[in-house]
Amino acid sequence: MRHRISSPALAALLVLFTAAPPAFAKDTAVRPSITIEERFDSNVRFRGDDEDKDDDFITSAAPRIDISKKRARYALDVSYGLEASYYAVNPDLNYVSHEAAAAFTLDMTERMRLDLSDRYDYTQDSLQTAETGILVARTGITANTASVGVARAIGERSEAALTLRNRVARYDSPDLVDSRTDSAEAAYAYKYEQNGTARFTYRYTVYKFDTDNDVESHGVSLGIIEDIAPTLTADISAGVAYTPGLNGDDYFLTAAAGLEKVYRDSVVSVAYTREVTDPTGLADEINISDRVSFGIEQTFSRGLTASLTGGLAKNRTEPNGTVDLNSYNIDLAGGWQAKKWMLLGAGLSYYNQWDGDTFDDGTTRKIIYVNVTFTGNEWRF
Repeated sequence: MRHRISSPALAALLVLFTAAPPAFAKDTAVRPSITIEERFDSNVRFRGDDEDKDDDFITSAAPRIDISKKRARYALDVSYGLEASYYAVNPDLNYVSHEAAAAFTLDMTERMRLDLSDRYDYTQDSLQTAETGILVARTGITANTASVGVARAIGERSEAALTLRNRVARYDSPDLVDSRTDSAEAAYAYKYEQNGTARFTYRYTVYKFDTDNDVESHGVSLGIIEDIAPTLTADISAGVAYTPGLNGDDYFLTAAAGLEKVYRDSVVSVAYTREVTDPTGLADEINISDRVSFGIEQTFSRGLTASLTGGLAKNRTEPNGTVDLNSYNIDLAGGWQAKKWMLLGAGLSYYNQWDGDTFDDGTTRKIIYVNVTFTGNEWRF
């Protein structure tokens, strides 16, 4: 499948980027931008360390447009972006990725809220679209996630919510497994004090695969989130997922915990999650993911920012353990807002994925990049 954007569309983006905004201002804002990037990728074909790997220099152009409309009772946000990547040594890998998203919030009454969202992605890099952090064979990946939710305040301290979610993942490679995930979630939140909220959640999920191997899951969890101090927030939850009909274990423990500390010019966070995630594309089984992550964000004077993030993850599918992968990643990035309309960026990342409990025959990938983002004048009407 070939994905292209026509020259009239590019011309329209150019007009939006360069034109001056109208003199009047209303509740709809349109902001175009474009990012030009040069990066080095040590493993462009996503091969294991025991195979011949190809590295390359990639030049990419990524125009984007963001539209928002805000009224007293509703808000709408829409965005679309593409990234055209050109490989210096491996031109057969040239491709265009696409990303589109929309979110709508409506206050139906003083106590009831409606939330709608949809996100579409097309890419050849699973790390850009999969929540699991698993790097699969290079191929075209189309993913779409849509949700609709209704929330209602109950008294001054409580809120009940119902959310329906659908996610579809399609792979161009016949070696990978297409999937569809449908879920319904009911949640109840109670604010037990000024700085603390308890939350109970029940979720019913159906995982459907193109192999006709469907899996059902029932999950419950109970957790709290509390501002321990004005600049320190903690959250913790625990639960269980029940998957009837599996040949192995039917019950899986789930959990999450996190801390976030806000300083004057920085934010530090650490988190742990254990959950049943969306399918990986590598098997027609449910995926159990354990992940520890951290993040440090620092703001300096004169528009300088820096961040360091990383994580360690283990993914295993059930009931047969067809997929048993460990991985870790480290990402360092920096930015400089040189002008109101120009942001300079640079960074590097390292990713390692391996089978089982050893580092043998793993897949490593290093990326170094520099980029510049130009943001056009905001149109309001």
